[in-house]
Amino acid sequence: MTTATTPDLGSIQTASPYILIVDDAAGHIELMRDAFASSPLKTEICTATRIDEARARISERMPDLVICDLFLPDGDGVHLLPAGERETAPTHWPNPTPGWSDSTSWRSDERIE
Repeated sequence: MTTATTPDLGSIQTASPYILIVDDAAGHIELMRDAFASSPLKTEICTATRIDEARARISERMPDLVICDLFLPDGDGVHLLPAGERETAPTHWPNPTPGWSDSTSWRSDERIE
C-alpha cells in the first residue's frame, strides 16, 4: 500500500500577479497603486499614460490584469482590446480587463502630459 505525501507548501514559490494600469490621470494611478499596496496579495504594478505606451509594455510582458481608462490622449482605451482594433491589439489577451471613464476629471491640471 502506498501513501500519498503532502507537498511542503512553504517551499512553493508563486509569482506575483503583473498588473498594467493605463490612465493619464496621475491621481487615478496613485489611488490604484495604493489600493494594491494595501492588499495582502503581493502584486507587480506597471503603468502607462497612453495607448502606445501600454502597447509597448504589453509587448515586453503580457500582464495578468489590465485596468484601463477609456479616454486617453492618443485614443480610446478600448482599442487595446482585440475587438476594439484588430490590427494593433494583442492576439492573446488576459482576463479580466476593467475599463472606466471619469468624465469629471477632464481638467488639464489633473492630466499627465
